[in-house]
This record gives sequence, structure tokens and C-alpha cells, in this order.
Amino acid sequence: MLSAKNFATKCLCFEMLCLLLLGVALGACASSDADNSRDALYGIRTVSFDKNGGDTEAVPASITLYPPATTLDSLPAEPTRAGHRFAGWNTEKDGSGSPFTASSPVTSPILTIVYAQWELPLGLHLPRETLCFSPMTSSEYGERFTVTVSGFKNAADASKATLEAHAAAGNEPLWFSWQVEQGPYAEGSQTFVFSFAYHGTHFSEGPATLSIQLKDIPPGYAYSGESRTLHITTADGQQARTILVHQDNIERFNAYASTDSGLRLHYQLIENVTLPKAAEGTSNWTAIGNSGSNNQHLFTGSLDGGGHSIFGLAIHEPSADEQGMFGCIGPNAELKNLRLEGVNVRGHEAVGGVLGRNAGGVVHSCHVSGKVQGFSRVGGVVGWNAPGLVRDSHSTSSVEGERDLGGVVGRTYDRVQDCSSSGKVKGDNNVGGVVGMSFWDSTVQGSHSTGSVEGLDNVGGVVGQNGKVVENCYATGKVSGQYSVGGVVGLNLDIGHVNKSHATGDVSGKNAVGGVVGQNDNVVENSYATGNVSGSSDVGGLVGWSIGDVKNSYATGNVSGDYTAGGLVGNNGGLLQNSYATGNVIGLEYVGGLVGFNGSMLRNCVALNPRVLLKTDIALGRVAGQNDGNLLNNYARSDMDIRFYVNSDGSGGTEKPFGGSGGEDGIHALATEYGGMSFWLQKLVTGPSNNIVWNFDLVWEWKAGGLPILRGVGGVQNPTVP
Repeated sequence: MLSAKNFATKCLCFEMLCLLLLGVALGACASSDADNSRDALYGIRTVSFDKNGGDTEAVPASITLYPPATTLDSLPAEPTRAGHRFAGWNTEKDGSGSPFTASSPVTSPILTIVYAQWELPLGLHLPRETLCFSPMTSSEYGERFTVTVSGFKNAADASKATLEAHAAAGNEPLWFSWQVEQGPYAEGSQTFVFSFAYHGTHFSEGPATLSIQLKDIPPGYAYSGESRTLHITTADGQQARTILVHQDNIERFNAYASTDSGLRLHYQLIENVTLPKAAEGTSNWTAIGNSGSNNQHLFTGSLDGGGHSIFGLAIHEPSADEQGMFGCIGPNAELKNLRLEGVNVRGHEAVGGVLGRNAGGVVHSCHVSGKVQGFSRVGGVVGWNAPGLVRDSHSTSSVEGERDLGGVVGRTYDRVQDCSSSGKVKGDNNVGGVVGMSFWDSTVQGSHSTGSVEGLDNVGGVVGQNGKVVENCYATGKVSGQYSVGGVVGLNLDIGHVNKSHATGDVSGKNAVGGVVGQNDNVVENSYATGNVSGSSDVGGLVGWSIGDVKNSYATGNVSGDYTAGGLVGNNGGLLQNSYATGNVIGLEYVGGLVGFNGSMLRNCVALNPRVLLKTDIALGRVAGQNDGNLLNNYARSDMDIRFYVNSDGSGGTEKPFGGSGGEDGIHALATEYGGMSFWLQKLVTGPSNNIVWNFDLVWEWKAGGLPILRGVGGVQNPTVP
């Protein structure tokens, strides 16, 4: 058993041990305080680098400064953190303090703690580096392009960011504009949507380049600051599919469209434009495009006038070819919906209000007023169309020159459709109200002229000289010339075909003068004339001189001439059939109700002329004045007034007795006969199988109380027996 004494001794020992341990501890504290006091006393400072959530420590994790140093020589190696970017040191853990760098003064005695700052990296992504515009003509923001920025923690942070874009150096002025809006946010990515629009008010070359950069980056995110480049072109590889043209840039358009770059672009007139007034004999415009060397400078783009007008275009280049608003256009070019008001264009060859020469393009829905002049291939709208299409275009301008002159087109080797002219056309050779010369595979269809046409040779109300097809055309103006003068066509060549056409104006000339065609070398059919025709020789109400076919046609105008004058054909050396005439005929020699002289075939025709008069006694007949060919089944009205030796005014003279049934005087036809449809159906039948007939199903139709009229031929048809 432990005695009381022993217990007391042991307790004393335990107390002494506790006092000893307490003393050691107090000694250690006193030593630490002494060290700190010593560091403070001697100016020693320590900077501790807290990794603040990083995966690795800074190396070294702390740096001690010894007097007299107050800044670090360098910072430690940066700590790392997965998925983050080290953004420096800060005196506060949450980054709200001051940034700490090697040059930051360490002023805190003994110990300074700085904290690593971390950022999330942001990425700027373009789906592609090139934006190719689709064709657009409006100013609406219809072309869109989406850019994505990745790396956001939440939508709230993403909403603070913006994108900025600007044109790269050398790209201004731009031909487009843009706006940018934030798009949807999803899974750390924010989209930005660019909307582009053409404004088309500048003429710049080459594709454009935009520089896109991220701005307004929220705290806690890192971005390299690097921009992204977007190249912008159009679907055809050029910078502007449609460039808008207006009053303010019309002169720049004229200059730029003539450059190598501008020749292939597309333009749209968006308002009426008035050009600076040009003194007489000067120009305010330079023709755009020319054939140059090997057609290297053709305009191959387009201009849409939008129905707007350009006023006062003036060109004075009397020795230059290919003159007009456009000089020469090539394949795929298009000029449309354009009005040129008050033009004054003067050139040499290939001269037109809109276009000098069309070498493969299309001109349509254009209108020209004013004056166009040149030497040859001169037209109110287009000078020379070879090859190409001119349609739905109209001219009220006067056209003057020497040869190949037309109210719409001077010369064409291709198509002219649904065009018209009301201006005066005046020249020498191949002069037409719509087309001066139509040749090779050309067609002139659905076109008309209401203005006067004057010339010397090959003068026509619609076409001066026709080498292929004239169809569904008409003229109402006066036509005058000397040789080969016609109400529709002056000279119809040996491959020419005039069909379903008519003329109502008076026609006058010297030789080969006709109400529809002056000289016919091929085919004239399904046509009629109502104007009066006068000339010297080979004068006809329908055709003046013919070695081709004339059929299914009629003439109602009066005919007067000196030699070979006929109600239908003056001098017939071809086939004339299924036709009739109702006008008076008067002449000096070789005068007939249908033909003055027949050297070939005349059949199934009817002379309904009230009077056929001869000033001499040389060759007069109800049907043919002189026949050296074949006359078959032709009729003449029984009450025709037919006389020799009449005075110039048709008075006096001696009545010619009826020569018999058939021959030059034809077969008697009573009014009670030809006034009914059965006469035309039953009596006008010839051929070996009675197959040459008047076709009232496809060609003719009967007009009650009148005479047969032509199906599918325009104009007012109201023929009656005078």
C-alpha cells in the first residue's frame, strides 16, 4: 500500500515535470517572437504565394527579401490548374485587391501573402473563312453568318460579351453593310449572328475582308485578343452582284462600268437620273464596252433600269463606232426596263440610243426618245444586233444616217420581237421603220412602226431589206423612197418571208413600189395593204415587183404609176394566187386591175377595182394589162370602169370593151356573186385535183356584208367593194 509520504513525493515530482514542460513551451514562444522581432528589426520581409485552388504550387512557394530590397527580382514559376489559365497574382483571394508583380513594393512587415488568379479561356470560332453572297437586289439584311464564342460558365457572363467587326485596310468604301446581334446561348457557348446587306452605292474592286474581334470580356475569362478574318465575295466571284445606280453616282457608274472589273458586273437604276446638260456637239457620256481587240472589252453584266428614266444622255463622236449608252455587249449581257429620254447620240457605225452593238446579249423593255444619228447600222434603240435578242423595246426618237437605219434596230442578224417605233427614220439605203436591214437567220416579229420612213433604196415601213422572216408586223406611217419601197418591207430577198403583216400608210417611190413589199424575191402571204401606192414603174397595191410567191393577200388602196401598175402586183414574174384588189388603178402603160404585167402564173384571183384607167392605149386589162405567162380562173367585177386615153385626173377616155371570158380581162363576176361566200368557195377552185382553193378554215374568214378577211392578222380589216 502506497504510504502518504510516498504519495506526496510522487505528486511533487509530477508538478515539477509539468512546470518543466511549461517552461520549455514558453521558451519556444519567446524564441519565435524574438525571431519576428529580429526580422522586423532588421527589415526582412517574406512574400508567400498561395496557389488559390491550383493543382500545383508556385516554385518557390515563398520568397524572402533582405534589406535594402523592397521588390522581387522575379516571380516564381506559375502554378497550374486544369482547364484554366493563370492570370497573375492578387493581394486578395477573390481578386478584388491589387495585382502583384515583381515590381510591386512589399511594404507589409514580416509577411505578405498573394493569391493566384485563374481565368477560363474563351474561344472565337467561325464556321468558315469565306462568306459567298447569294444574288440580292434589296437593302434588306438577308444574308446571315453565325459566329460562336465558347468557354463561358453561364449565360449571365456570356451576355456581357460583344463582337466587333471592321473592314480590313484597303477595303473601303464597302459595297455592303452589316449588323450583329447576340444569338442563343447553350452549354457554355454564345452565338453572335451577323446580318449582311448590299447597299451598292460604291464601285470598288475585289472581294472584301472583315476583321472580327471579341470585346467586353467579363471578369474571370481570358481571351488572346486575336481577331478572326472573314472574306466576303458574291456568287459570281465579284464583290457586288447588283450595284445600285442613282443620281449621286451616275457619273461614277459610267466610269466604273467601263473598267475591266466593272464590265462584268450587275447594276440597277433605283431612281430617275438627269445628266449634266451638254452643249450641242459635246458629250456627257462615254459608251460602256466595245468590241476592241478580239472582243476583249465587251460589257457582259447587266443593267436593270427598273422602269426609271435617264434624261439628257448626249454623245457626239461622229467618227467613232459602237456608240450609245452602251457601246457593245456580249454573251449573257442584259439591258432591260430602261428609259432614255431626250437622247442626242451621234456616231459612225453601230449607233443606238441604248446600245451600239449587241454581240450576244439581250435588250428588252427599253424606251428611247430624242435623236440618234450615224453613218450606218443606226437604230433608235440598238444599232447592230448580231447576234442577240431585242424585244419589247420602243423608240420615239428620230433616226438619221446613210444605210442600215431602223427606228428600233439598224441592222439585225438575229431576233427582233414585239418592238415599235413612232419617230421619223430618214436615210439612203436599207431604211426601215423598225429595222433597216434584216439578214441571215434573222426574224422580225410582232413589231410595228407609226412614224414616217424616207430613203432611196430598200425602204420599208417595218423593214428596209429582209433576208429571213417578217411576221405579224405592221406599219401605219407614210413610206417614201426611190427603188424597192414597201409599206412593210422594201426588198424581200430570195430567202425572205413576209407573213401575216399589213400596212395602212401611203407608199410612194420610183421603181418597185408596193403597199406591203416593194420587191419580192421569195414569199409574201397572208398580208394586206390599205394605203395608196404611187410610183413610176412596177407599182402594185400589194407588191411592186415580184419573182416569188404572193398568195392569200389583198389590197384596197388606189394605185398610180407610169409603167406596169396593178391593183395587187405591178410586175409579176412569180406566182400570184388566192388574192384580190379593190382600189382604183391608173397608169401610162401596162395597167391591170390585178397586175400590170404578168410573166408567170396568176390564178384564182379577183379584180374588184371600181376603175382601171390607162393614159395611152398600151396594155390595159381588167385582170392583167399585159400577159406573157399563165392566167387561170381569175375574175373581174362586171361593172368595172375600164378606159383608154384618159386624162391625168382620170377623166375622159374610151371604154375598153370586155375581151371575153378569161384572159387578161378575167371572167365576169356579178355583185350578187362575189357578195356571197359561196362564190369564193365554189368558183375559185383550180389545180389538177381542184386542190387550189380559198381556205376559209385556216386562212380566210367571211365577213358578212363585206369581203373575205385574213385570220390571225391584226389591224382593222373592213374591206368592201367600192
